[in-house]
Amino acid sequence: MIKNLGPGLKHIKIVANTKCKKMIEDAFATEDRVEFLDEEEILQGLTLSKIKEILKSICGYDYRAGWFYQQFLKMAYSYICEDDYYLLFDSDTIPLHQINYFSKDGKPCFVTKIEYHRPYFDTIDTLFDGEVKRVNPKESFIAENMMISRMFMQEMIEKIMINPHLEGKTFYEKILKSVDRNVVKDTGFSEFETYGNYIMTFHPEAYHKMKLRTQRMGAFLLGDDPDEAQLEWAANDYDIMSFEPFGRRWLTKKTKSEKIRKKYSAKQIFEKYIKFSHLYDLIRYGSYIKYD
Repeated sequence: MIKNLGPGLKHIKIVANTKCKKMIEDAFATEDRVEFLDEEEILQGLTLSKIKEILKSICGYDYRAGWFYQQFLKMAYSYICEDDYYLLFDSDTIPLHQINYFSKDGKPCFVTKIEYHRPYFDTIDTLFDGEVKRVNPKESFIAENMMISRMFMQEMIEKIMINPHLEGKTFYEKILKSVDRNVVKDTGFSEFETYGNYIMTFHPEAYHKMKLRTQRMGAFLLGDDPDEAQLEWAANDYDIMSFEPFGRRWLTKKTKSEKIRKKYSAKQIFEKYIKFSHLYDLIRYGSYIKYD
């Protein structure tokens, strides 16, 4: 983050549980721009236990509470942000190149990909009484990174809050209670998809769009602790890489080998072996996840 998003970053705020505070502060002791933020102090009342409580009241389950919670924290940060914009990066995602999120005319840019999950749009439809639609059937705003306008994020939250058809006292309770009860125990809301389509509906001239070469299966390709040589090799094919916890790490030993890296590009070796992972998933689960 420091290397590839560089001098344009005034601050890097790591939002996490207090158990992580010492580890984070020790790791970045020499970097003045990095700051730990207690997740429970972003917005009064917004805590993991509160999200669990709301979910249990809706569907009886709370095991996806953390997944919803991190989305609400990204939204709530708009109320304590001191700048006009803040850049969101999921904590398992890194930039492999320098990326400029603002165009020459000073407007921010969305990174768009290809993904579609119907429940996200069902929830968006409920939240905004049908005013916000999927602006482009060939695009998704779920990119694991996003430049957010503090003003527009607050505007979107306030629009949710004043909707008289929504149940709940807080924006996050209203969102959770807008998700289909049969879906909310697993998924049903995306902060990126919601914000992107909201902006493109009400403020289409405020943002530009850009395409980056992204790879969500970084752990499959490089393992969980890639070295600098692996990252530089992968950077020839990808701009952004995510290291998600699920999936297998079949290629780690191969991609740590300089001989293999000279013979294959990151994209070539990924495409060479991903079909075997997909076959394994088809046999075991009956399906596999498709990503842009």
